[in-house]
Amino acid sequence: MSKKSIQKVYALTPMQEGMLYHALLDPHSSSYFTQLELRIHGSFQLELFEKSVNELIRTYDILRTVFVHQQLQKPRQVVLAERKTKVHYEDISQLDEARQTEYIERYKRGVQQQGFHLAKDILFKAAVFRLSEKELYLVWSNHHIVMDGWSMGVLMKSLFQNYEALRAGRPAGGSQGKPYSDYIKWLGGRDYEEAEQYWSSRLADFEQPSLLPGRLAAEKKDYQNEEYSFVWDEELVAQIQQTANRHQVTGPNLFQAVWGAVLSKYNYTDDVVFGTVVSGRPSEINGIETMAGLFINTIPVRIKIDKGAAFSDVMAAVQKNAVEAERYDYVPLYDIQKRSALDGSLLNHLVAFENYPLDKELENGGMEERLGFSIKVEHAFEQTSFDFNLIVYPGKTWTVKIKYNGAAFAHDAIERTAHHLTRMMKAAVGTPDAPVRELGLVSGEEERQIVEVFNDTKTALPEEEAVHRLFEEQANRTPASIAIKEAGREWTYREVNEAANRLARHLVKSGLEKGRTAAIMNDRSAETVIGMLAVLKAGGAYVPIDPAFPEDRLRFMAEDSSIRLVLTVQDYQEQAGALQVPVVMLDESTDETVSGTDLNLPASGNDLAYIMYTSGSTGKPKGVM
Repeated sequence: MSKKSIQKVYALTPMQEGMLYHALLDPHSSSYFTQLELRIHGSFQLELFEKSVNELIRTYDILRTVFVHQQLQKPRQVVLAERKTKVHYEDISQLDEARQTEYIERYKRGVQQQGFHLAKDILFKAAVFRLSEKELYLVWSNHHIVMDGWSMGVLMKSLFQNYEALRAGRPAGGSQGKPYSDYIKWLGGRDYEEAEQYWSSRLADFEQPSLLPGRLAAEKKDYQNEEYSFVWDEELVAQIQQTANRHQVTGPNLFQAVWGAVLSKYNYTDDVVFGTVVSGRPSEINGIETMAGLFINTIPVRIKIDKGAAFSDVMAAVQKNAVEAERYDYVPLYDIQKRSALDGSLLNHLVAFENYPLDKELENGGMEERLGFSIKVEHAFEQTSFDFNLIVYPGKTWTVKIKYNGAAFAHDAIERTAHHLTRMMKAAVGTPDAPVRELGLVSGEEERQIVEVFNDTKTALPEEEAVHRLFEEQANRTPASIAIKEAGREWTYREVNEAANRLARHLVKSGLEKGRTAAIMNDRSAETVIGMLAVLKAGGAYVPIDPAFPEDRLRFMAEDSSIRLVLTVQDYQEQAGALQVPVVMLDESTDETVSGTDLNLPASGNDLAYIMYTSGSTGKPKGVM
């Protein structure tokens, strides 16, 4: 590369650095490879199209850019003074439709597998296939390091403006507007220390990743691109927009709030995090909308759903946090993740709102008259490094796609997630002022299947043997086997049994006598299971109590059940105090270190295990089991 051939040299954006790093680490990966497919109908002139493409290269710096790193302390992007390309063309009109599709698919896979040499190649390829006299198919492939989806719209508009000019006998090519290097300069003036402090504060105390159901346990194979697509009709979309307008939030932020609610129920937590894609185009840069280059970034979205919070409250909080994050969304994800206790495990999936101008730029009524042909966006492919990508394509109807790794997720689990998301969205826009905890994920039929089919786990047990004794026997037989899985942590039978023994001893010391009752006030968790076993080991009966009950209802239940003490966690300490009995903290007691497991606990039969109230009951307990 001679000095004469070089026009500009400047630094990479942090996002580009990340992509270059991954490309060097795994040269054969299809991550950061994108393809756009257009169907063309009408009179198309290949020679004019190729001239239009090369005029586009001449106009836009980013299309003449290569990325060099060898023998350099820091990688650089180099804008070459001149570059030209050939458009790949094949006439496959002699093939039937099925074989044409197969032929194009084979070409697409070949280009994807070949990839791009970032230091040498023109980082895009254009191919045109003639399907019939009036029908053609255009495949545009490029490396993501040179452009994002918005830029693709900018470039396609300019490309076909070139074609229109050449067809009319006018000179093609205009100005690229503000060059991408202006954005690089803007990035250089950011206060990264302030931004990193923001992300550290935003992610403080988040220690459990937000997991998705249906992940396959088998070893991970090569990425298998799969897609599940569904459409929200005009009626639901109108409801979404009306709800968003009424509560002064954007459609994307309302969608994020709904997804946060789904995630919270999947993980039995009120605090979740997922990744989202931001445009990364700061409005303070003049002409940013028409710049071509890579601007997008992935940032974490953290959603907390406070107890009793209505969906409208969650929407407002998501909107507020999004506005704050916009000031700091230029920080690359790998730097943001370092601010979290989870580091690289912070995010495991992505949510995106594809609001690019591509369709609007290409599919308008006057195009055919000016060009001699019409254009339809057929397909756009982009593979991320995430195994699960939830993408919305808005319009009068919303198309929602889940693009996922089939080697990591089962198809039926993806389909269930889509149903849960739709159900949550309908509930949220139908009753935005209802508490989120009241909005259910499952339909009546799915609930029946869970309750009647999945929970049909009746097992014959020895009549004279108490449940906790059976658990102890199992712990003796398989001490190292997994008994409980919870939010990334696993408990063996030995660990659960020993923790329950420690807690049982503490309960006896705290005054729980044989045959007496103890309340358990907590959500579904490992601590709750340990608490149940501990009460039984201490010779008592446990009463599960919902912390959401009103205070007078809690006092009634305590008095009616003769509760002697209550087991709870820090989150529900205040509600537990309403029972007016001694409080034992589950999240402290289960961590106590006590040597030995022979605690000389009182023997207990199985005549009294637990007293069950239902949320709708107003009088006596539903039953004594």
